[in-house]
Amino acid sequence: MSLRQASEKAARGAERGYSRPPGRQTATERAVASLPDETMLEPAIDDEERSAFLARVTGLRLTSLKPSEMRWLLRTVWADDEHVPLASEALSTGLSAGRRTFDQSIIGGYLSHFPVAHPAFGQLAAAVRVAAERHDWPWRERGRRWSLWEPLEGPARLGGAMLEGDQASALQRLMDAGFDSASVDAAFVQACFEAACRQAATAEGAAAERQGSCLIGLMDTVGAKSALPAVLVYALLRPWRRASPSEAHRGAVSRLLVTRIGDPRLDRSRWDRVRANLQELGLGAEAEDALAVLRRWVVRAAMREFFEIVAKTTNDPYQWAQRTKFWLAYVDAGAIDDAWMAFGPRAEQKARGLTDRDATIRHGRISTGGGAESSHSSVIISMGDLRIAEWSHNGACRFWQASDPRAPVQYQKQYDSGRLKAMTGGQGFRHISHTSNWEPRFARHIHAVTGIPHPVHGRGGW
Repeated sequence: MSLRQASEKAARGAERGYSRPPGRQTATERAVASLPDETMLEPAIDDEERSAFLARVTGLRLTSLKPSEMRWLLRTVWADDEHVPLASEALSTGLSAGRRTFDQSIIGGYLSHFPVAHPAFGQLAAAVRVAAERHDWPWRERGRRWSLWEPLEGPARLGGAMLEGDQASALQRLMDAGFDSASVDAAFVQACFEAACRQAATAEGAAAERQGSCLIGLMDTVGAKSALPAVLVYALLRPWRRASPSEAHRGAVSRLLVTRIGDPRLDRSRWDRVRANLQELGLGAEAEDALAVLRRWVVRAAMREFFEIVAKTTNDPYQWAQRTKFWLAYVDAGAIDDAWMAFGPRAEQKARGLTDRDATIRHGRISTGGGAESSHSSVIISMGDLRIAEWSHNGACRFWQASDPRAPVQYQKQYDSGRLKAMTGGQGFRHISHTSNWEPRFARHIHAVTGIPHPVHGRGGW
């Protein structure tokens, strides 16, 4: 007989006034009875089985329950707010008994579920203070040290302490507070993690890097494992709205977010869910500024990726060093809105294995013909009202108005080389060769159209 079937049978018996034979236990009771007295864990019972158990004990005189049943009731009744009278009665009965194991179960229910929105949470918070203080045991000192029984102060205090060192010290703080590796999914721990994220979001400089690294380390231990919590995304990005982290930290954060959630330019539905979650957390006002940080980093990484890959495959390193210096100056100034790489077949093959960031950078492909060889690559750049196609080999750089229907579109998987190497276009189209003194001429045209000066060449010249 399954655990669910055992629970349903017990519920039907209670409805008909039957009592089970002396010494017989339901499967639920056996699972509860097997738990250590002072654990915060609950038996692995699904919602249906839990509902059957609560239905059976509702309306009974709670003092008639077995101790194991009472312990289970005190822990599990907080999983939803459908049994408010039963929750209140369970607290009153459990506190009146004065039993250490019942008090442990009250603490377990509070920390496991931390049901701040539950109608009876105020009663639970008051009860847990009594339960923790009236025994000479570790919970008395833990509660005082970490303010565990103060719903507003506790998560902020323990969450802040988790940020004071590295991942190992953060986990030690949790252990000091009574949470072992098997109880890090407790709702109170999740509240501490959220509080830590909110505090880390306000950090600056080296402290922001250290705290961000700590949160990344805790992510799969304490944070949600299947998807990144939106508040963690916020914590990792907000400190860098008007500052720049080290290259190593920027890379670590970018790889994490793009790998786990997606490219913010391409995987928009996933990032829309992050925005919605931040809105629910009351962080919507600053969400866009924070998420814009990642987009800026992805664009920067795409541009640097392109120039690094071509540098490893070019036959003219001096020429490529000039182009790299010119375009990356715009990148470092934050003047490039977007960049999308496109490789010819041979160029794409060469690019594989040349970088460890291929998981974060996507690209398109260039069809052969139309003046482009299979070894050629192009990067399609957006700057203000300009759409630009810069090439890896000799030839002109093309400049379109972004509104020109002939301008290449970002994020395509396949590009026609003839269009990228066009010699004509709509109004405002230009093709400028990389002949002598090309940098000032490029800068002049870009400034004339966008108003953006080059960090070195300014408004350019002839």
